[in-house]
Amino acid sequence: MINLTLIRHFRTAWNEEGRLQGRTDVPLSERGRRQAKTVRPTADMAEAIWVSSPLGRAQETARLLGASPLIEDRLIEADWGDWEGIALTDIRRSLGRDIPGIDYPNIEFCPPGGESGHSVQGRIKPWLAELAANGKPIIAVTHKGVIQAALALAFPGAEADRLPAIEAGSFHRFRLGPLGELSAERPDAESIGEQT
Repeated sequence: MINLTLIRHFRTAWNEEGRLQGRTDVPLSERGRRQAKTVRPTADMAEAIWVSSPLGRAQETARLLGASPLIEDRLIEADWGDWEGIALTDIRRSLGRDIPGIDYPNIEFCPPGGESGHSVQGRIKPWLAELAANGKPIIAVTHKGVIQAALALAFPGAEADRLPAIEAGSFHRFRLGPLGELSAERPDAESIGEQT
């Protein structure tokens, strides 16, 4: 079994404003950059292969954590289509309910003109299989939609309240089987950096 850690990038101004980012390349905010100063690298972080989404906020998070990541296009955030840049409060108001995939896990939901969590799984599964063949521990800096898709692979059919919140700067540890299958003892998350 191979160790895989998925880290959600640090905070951006759009996170702080409650806007959906998707593939819009929003940089880290000053608050996000301060999160990195509270992180103490561990031995496993130094020994792992680091990869990052192609979006700047993920790459900068990796660099602030002391890594020079390889870029992996399949780790890009889910495409939120027509909703990108829109405030979450406005979307909730228009839907009249919580937002699937944001307020609760739902890999089948597809926003208008966007990408479903199921589609995200379709693009990360081949990457996971490649990692399994490589055999080395991996740390990947990515996005909420990708981590949700991975959690759904590791815990199929899990109730929403069993899955952890995917906060900016949180990391999620998995084990990767020989064919790229994900597992974990529990759907846990740890925070790195300040969250207030």
